[in-house]
Amino acid sequence: MDSEQTKHSIFAADDLPVSEKIPTPEWAPIEEVYVRTITAEERVIAVEMGDNANALGEFGAMVMCDGHGDRIFEDNDAVALGKKNPAVLQRIADFAVTHNAMGKEDQDEIAKNLETTPDDD
Repeated sequence: MDSEQTKHSIFAADDLPVSEKIPTPEWAPIEEVYVRTITAEERVIAVEMGDNANALGEFGAMVMCDGHGDRIFEDNDAVALGKKNPAVLQRIADFAVTHNAMGKEDQDEIAKNLETTPDDD
């Protein structure tokens, strides 16, 4: 296979799978959502979200998807999503970090940035 064929094959690969369902009973009648595999570009954005008051909303908007892998929320929905139950968003974020096979350093940075405290309510 020459380099052009290799490049084409890599770009054509379906390498962004959808996860299993994540329970969201707090959002009835929506009992579950899926988490998608984020792109390399999105991973950098996620790690760099910083100590942002709405990091859970932004990360949730980035990773939640339907069963086909299509995002449920757009980036501009993150503020409204950030006003939802932090326990649900944290559950989704925790799974998304693991699902996206982020390294220990990335996981620690994201966990620190997405950590909820009683003052976040």
